Amino acid sequence: MTDDAYNSAKDFIYTIGGREMSTDSTIVADVFSAIRRIMEEPDSELNDWAFLLNMAESQLRHYARECGVASDDATLVKLTAELKNIRELYADRMVDAADVHEMLEDSVGHIADYCRWLEESQPRPKLVIDYIPADDPCELMITAAHTTRDMSVGGHYENTLFVPYSRLSAQKALDGADESCGKVMILSCSTQHIVLAWAGKEYTLKLGESVTTEPEMCNNPMLSVDMLSMTFEYRPLTSYRRATDIVLKVSDAHRLNSGWRKLDCTEVEQAALDVVNHMISNEGDVEMYPMKALLDASNDWSTFVITRMSHFKAILLEGIEKGCLAPQCDLAWQWLEMAATNNDPTLFVDDMDLYYDLLATAAEEGNSIALDIMNTIWEPEQIIEED
Repeated sequence: MTDDAYNSAKDFIYTIGGREMSTDSTIVADVFSAIRRIMEEPDSELNDWAFLLNMAESQLRHYARECGVASDDATLVKLTAELKNIRELYADRMVDAADVHEMLEDSVGHIADYCRWLEESQPRPKLVIDYIPADDPCELMITAAHTTRDMSVGGHYENTLFVPYSRLSAQKALDGADESCGKVMILSCSTQHIVLAWAGKEYTLKLGESVTTEPEMCNNPMLSVDMLSMTFEYRPLTSYRRATDIVLKVSDAHRLNSGWRKLDCTEVEQAALDVVNHMISNEGDVEMYPMKALLDASNDWSTFVITRMSHFKAILLEGIEKGCLAPQCDLAWQWLEMAATNNDPTLFVDDMDLYYDLLATAAEEGNSIALDIMNTIWEPEQIIEED
């Protein structure tokens, strides 16, 4: 792939009567889906097509209403009247199935144009995130680890807070990683070291060092035991950390924003891809190819369902040719595992002999991700036979 620009696409794509229609709206998707189902059936029971036509009509009205269009809008009235007329004519047996298909084929283009106009006339709010400043050289990572016991049941959980260098200053009190931590006081800091205090004790860290405190008992009335220990790590900020910070924030936005009018995340998504492209082109980090492939090919970073498989395959193949799936490339394999979680890994590479060799070589060197993907694609007996 020579074009590094993020390629966005709609979530729902339909081909009806030789015409491709796409939308981000689940409401409009219902309209297109209903019409396509009718167009694909040679004939149907009256009730089935009546239901689908009625749904298309009501969902078109619903979407127009959500977009703030009045119910007496001339185009809306005309289009819904056409759907209603088709439904009533078919119910009265005034037209046959072929007539219905012909009338719908005439109407669907106008409906698609109207829905696109509605969508474009309602600009989606843009996602705004708090980026890690580009010139920040390091960050403080605070991890609160809880060891709990409730009656005879033990547990362990952790919360982590990242504070970039530009937000660290002497005599500043930081909130801990969770509400039970109390404050962490920054006594002094530079790009090479930091001095902080927590629970009456001081800790001095050089860049690249970490320290874990002795466990402290938390006052937690919900549990019989809640022991808290803190880990402070002062570490350089890498390009990968900057990229994953953006990805995690976009993932949260995608997961939480499931309404009819989605946030416009394209600029923020492009920012993540810009960092990944920099790592590949300027830092020579070929391990980032599977990450780039998945980010570029998916519209939903909370699930990483691939929408543009051709993009994914092209970018991944470019990375494979540069050695991104060598057995020791742990990050590349982790991103390939993420891609395989909600997608079919048999579709990732067209050359199955090449794919098998890559997976087998990595599996032989103890790469469990490669072995899991192999077992997903091929039965164990096939793997033994081919070996």
